[in-house]
Amino acid sequence: MKIKRLGELVNIRTGKLDANASDENGSYPFFTCSVTPLKIDSYSYDTECVLVAGNGDLNVKYYEGKFDAYQRTYIIESKDKEVLNVKYLFYFLEKYVEKLRSQSIGGVIKYIKLGNLTEALIPIFSVDIQRKIVDVLGKSQFIIEKRQSQIEALDELTQCVFLEMFGDPKLKDSKFRKRPISDFGEVITGNTPSRKVKEYYGDHIEWIKSDNINTPYHFLTTAEEYLSEKGMEKGRVVPENSILITCIAGSKSCIGNAAIADREVAFNQQINAIIPKGNPFFLYTQFLVGKELVQLASTDGMKGLVSKGAFQKIEFICPPNELQDEFGKKFLVIQNQKQQLLTSLQKMEELYESLLQKSFNGELFE
Repeated sequence: MKIKRLGELVNIRTGKLDANASDENGSYPFFTCSVTPLKIDSYSYDTECVLVAGNGDLNVKYYEGKFDAYQRTYIIESKDKEVLNVKYLFYFLEKYVEKLRSQSIGGVIKYIKLGNLTEALIPIFSVDIQRKIVDVLGKSQFIIEKRQSQIEALDELTQCVFLEMFGDPKLKDSKFRKRPISDFGEVITGNTPSRKVKEYYGDHIEWIKSDNINTPYHFLTTAEEYLSEKGMEKGRVVPENSILITCIAGSKSCIGNAAIADREVAFNQQINAIIPKGNPFFLYTQFLVGKELVQLASTDGMKGLVSKGAFQKIEFICPPNELQDEFGKKFLVIQNQKQQLLTSLQKMEELYESLLQKSFNGELFE
């Protein structure tokens, strides 16, 4: 194994386009700093490469074929594929991106410089060893993606069961009566205890923000910031099984995102919460299926703002309690299955991280 500067082994260029050059009907991938590529109707590059987002998320992607790229996206090509396998480079940078994030500079939007890439030190094995490493990591990644697909399928099943039992709440005609959200429980808007009073912040109760809601998970993720006991008295708090909904956001697509609280929490003013009178899992899933109804109540153009008053007037279907409870039981069965898959996924991801570490330490194929 040799240690080389990445700049000696690759050619690096950046895209030329603005981020708004995308076309949703385009035929080619358009790589920006977003994790998910957009589409575009023309291409400037036709190559095998690794793409590194130069600012924002700093994610890493592998691609071979025709594409175009945003001006802050680095396009990295191997000078000699018999010296540096491109997929091997991808797996190395997927691990190295942690260091790139620590090297990033800037204010609101962090970014990296070309030198952060060219000066990276990469272990170089024979090309045969590189291919073996790629094969092992690729198979491991494939298994992880399959498990992720199974988890996504269970989430789809949850919504399918809801639609089969109750129909689409977005439709005007429904076999069930409709009621304003205020009839489903108590609605509370969050707040921010004064930042000038340091004693309001501590480690007593989680202070939830929209980042803890705008996720793929049905339950709130753990907050990064907590309130003290004094802060809790000034804040807005809801009990377990409450549903929290993003009602103020910089992007309208985040409006209506919802998550269940599986513990008592405080929360900020971007969020409306409802303490359900009936089955919380029925009501939560109706927010998933009927997210568009919340978005339609938004009044702030390209961004999003749904006031408490407007939120309470949104109409949801209201089937009998026994049907809501029947759905709630099915929801929990699906979630138990999902949790088992999530546990196995975590183990797979830990194994993958271990394989990455061993691959570039020279421990995988000694």
